[in-house]
Amino acid sequence: MFRTYWTIIIGLLMLMFFYVRRIYYHTQTVSITPILRSIFVIGCAEMFYLLLQTCRIIPSHNLFFRLTGSFINPSNVGMLMSICIPIGFFYAIRQRDKSLKFIWLILTASMFVPIIKFVDRTSLLATLTSILIILFYRMNNRYRRIYAFFCVVTAILGICILYILEKDSADGRLFIWFIAILMIGKRPLLGYGLHGFSAHYMEHQADFFYDNPMSPFSMVADNVSNPFNMFLHTTICFGTIGLIIVLLTVVYLFVRVHSMSSNEKPVILGLAYSLIIWSFFSYPQNVPLMWVVAVIVLIIAVVSGRANRYAKLINTSLVVIIGCCIIMSSMSFYKQLEWVSARSKYDRGEIDLALKQYRIMQSDFYSDGNFLYNYGAILHHCGFYEESSLIFEKCLKYVDDYNVEMILADDYFQMGKKNNAIHCFERAHYMVPVKFLPLYHLMKVYGELGNSDMEREYAEQIIIKPVKVPSPQIDDMKRRAKEIYDL
Repeated sequence: MFRTYWTIIIGLLMLMFFYVRRIYYHTQTVSITPILRSIFVIGCAEMFYLLLQTCRIIPSHNLFFRLTGSFINPSNVGMLMSICIPIGFFYAIRQRDKSLKFIWLILTASMFVPIIKFVDRTSLLATLTSILIILFYRMNNRYRRIYAFFCVVTAILGICILYILEKDSADGRLFIWFIAILMIGKRPLLGYGLHGFSAHYMEHQADFFYDNPMSPFSMVADNVSNPFNMFLHTTICFGTIGLIIVLLTVVYLFVRVHSMSSNEKPVILGLAYSLIIWSFFSYPQNVPLMWVVAVIVLIIAVVSGRANRYAKLINTSLVVIIGCCIIMSSMSFYKQLEWVSARSKYDRGEIDLALKQYRIMQSDFYSDGNFLYNYGAILHHCGFYEESSLIFEKCLKYVDDYNVEMILADDYFQMGKKNNAIHCFERAHYMVPVKFLPLYHLMKVYGELGNSDMEREYAEQIIIKPVKVPSPQIDDMKRRAKEIYDL
């Protein structure tokens, strides 16, 4: 959370400095080289951060990954490297001084290490695409068509190989896109709203498995918070109208980049294609750094090499807008600090003080699904089941997934609302069919209700259910289910 807001604020400050400088010096054109080299320096700093993590001097920010850099997810490191490598490669091949060329090449080559270490397919695809584009513009014109054909064939073969190597992961992502397209078909024009995906996707996934209980996708479906495709995400939230606006922006960006006369045109074009690849296969809209890079590329594409008599007015207006964005981001950051303070009190065992602070903050975070989930979970763990259920019922408007349904189901169960609990456990089961826990809880609830037929039915489902990832907990559930079934 801190890294997110600092990235946004620092990025905005960089843009403000850039435009204030343009106003002060009456500049009407853009010098691209300092901007690109600044991004590369950030990549080098990230590599140093990774080195410190490797030596265990700095801890990881993720319980499941030892190396994450300054991010919470290693894929974000891949995003940054896929932006920095083309920049380093571009300046390395243009550098005439052999010593400097060697330094550029060593630094650039080292940035491939985290991509290979994390087996990040999207990062690799984006990086290689950018490099191939840079090489394309250095080739003789008569060889470009052959080179382009070779690149297309190689890309198709590469994608096929990556699919074969990571078939389960690829099938899972294709399934997510399939459900996302079904969602769009139901509300194609205006979409589901700002929180449309997080509030409705898992509901549609549950409906699919309810109608298709024997689907082979049941073994690859998981709890999903993002469609891994920015264009699908935009269409789900804002409909085809939002998608058209995004596509028009992308088309305008590429038209402007292709019309650039700058020497840096190949690397800017490579970065633009890298952003598009990330948009197709991941979630760059959730990574503030990628927003900063996208805005920088867009600004370079729009104003590079152009003189404008209204430049001072435009620059001044942009400084005012950026200043307002910095103020709003800082205010939001302050609210997030209050949330961290409340969580810290809870972790220290100051339950009453933490819950009091959470209640006060509710009005500020009434539409934040993550806050409502966190608050509801704390109330649940403290035994305030009725209050927790009310918070989770509000949370459903913004986030509805397997975890929300499971905790809400237990709230209802503890309150004696067993029919409500059954409904939530069933929803959780159909959301992620591979999970055993919902079936186990359904077996227990029906046992307490005295419905032995349904209890034995769910016990049988647990016994015959295939295991994706073996664990002692699953073994215990299967053993208990067999005991009930054999009674």
